[in-house]
Amino acid sequence: MFCGGLQAQELNKIVIDKISKKVIPFTEVSINNEVISFSDLHGKVIIPTKNIHPNDSLIFSAIGYGKNSFTFNQVLTKDTIFLKQKIEELTQVFLSDKKLSPRQIIEKAKNNVLKNYKLDSINFKITKKESTSYAFKQFNVKLKKLTLIEIDKRKQFRHELAALVKNIRDSIHKEKKTYSFYLQQYPYSRPRFQKIGKTKYKVTSHNPTDVNSWSYAVDKALAPYVNTEKNYKIKSGIVRFDKDYKIHLDTLSRKNYFSTDWYMKIVLDPNSYDFLNYSDDYNFKLEQTTELHGEFIYNISFFPKKANAKLQGNLLICASDFGIIKGQYKLAEGKFVKNINLRFPLGAKYQENIYSGSFAYLKNKSGKYRPVYFSQNTGEHNYLNRDYRIKEGNKNWLKSDKKLSVQLLIEGQSSEETDLYFEENHTSLKQNYHIIEIH
Repeated sequence: MFCGGLQAQELNKIVIDKISKKVIPFTEVSINNEVISFSDLHGKVIIPTKNIHPNDSLIFSAIGYGKNSFTFNQVLTKDTIFLKQKIEELTQVFLSDKKLSPRQIIEKAKNNVLKNYKLDSINFKITKKESTSYAFKQFNVKLKKLTLIEIDKRKQFRHELAALVKNIRDSIHKEKKTYSFYLQQYPYSRPRFQKIGKTKYKVTSHNPTDVNSWSYAVDKALAPYVNTEKNYKIKSGIVRFDKDYKIHLDTLSRKNYFSTDWYMKIVLDPNSYDFLNYSDDYNFKLEQTTELHGEFIYNISFFPKKANAKLQGNLLICASDFGIIKGQYKLAEGKFVKNINLRFPLGAKYQENIYSGSFAYLKNKSGKYRPVYFSQNTGEHNYLNRDYRIKEGNKNWLKSDKKLSVQLLIEGQSSEETDLYFEENHTSLKQNYHIIEIH
């Protein structure tokens, strides 16, 4: 049990460079030579408080920085942890004995993945944080024809639609979820999991996963004025009318949302990353050689060599066994995952313009590396400027005069971020576990 009467199960702090005031990612937090947490790309670190005593010393350390130590009671009083940069002077013996090119170091790291990483069994406590957002640059729904609603209600509908459009355009659209679970899998067996506690869930009035769809605003405005049990037909430009379409009611009943999808393949096997799997498509450069916990570390940057390579970033690789311990990546300048521009002929544009991530591994006593942190951020910019029509569904729909026609303008940026924190679980799961399939 935790001593000192503190009820919180975790602390949230931020680690910052004392001089530049920039956040420091990948900062390790350790107690008694055991790493208990890492800071993410934004310098934020979650410190589990279970079994920590008030006078225990927490050590904060990062590559290129001096260590800083505080008692747990001292950490409680701080919102920010500051670290000072430290210049490492390495021996000439080390530098001369390791005359490997950056590409040779990368290839050795790839060839040693099977030896260095625990790929065949899993026994973790995983905390998963998901954040989704959508920000409008432009948004408007311009009414062109309105005969679907009774005449005496049309003025009120126009007023409410205009208010809804303004509210959607000017609001912040975010959704956040946090939950934890135990996950266990052994060779030749199916994975099993056990959820821990309740899902922490927050969402704004307009869910970001819904708000930028073609039908969201129109459906939300229409729902109080029409029979939602009826089948309708929709059409946009040359896209044909759907045979059966229901006007969707707005629902935010997602508080029990829980997903076991956690990027299993890419987290456990570093060779799954594009810049390693297709290393011939990238250039590699040795930026510096430094030291961490008595180990010499290569800091290698990478960037596109061939046109189909899209990422840039850096990797920290242990010189003794060529284990990849940390890394981060993002889209290189001018690169996109997908870029479809039909703005002129069809009034539509789609661009996957955000793809970045980071990861950290820790070597355990057996000499194997295990994941301790993983994050991935994806996002897309979309543009849509098209007509959108909805009408009652009946056999003679071509002659029907009950319809709604609008000009729909949507332009905005979406972003989805996932953070995973891993702790080793040293016990077997209870027998009343759930069986899951992970793909």
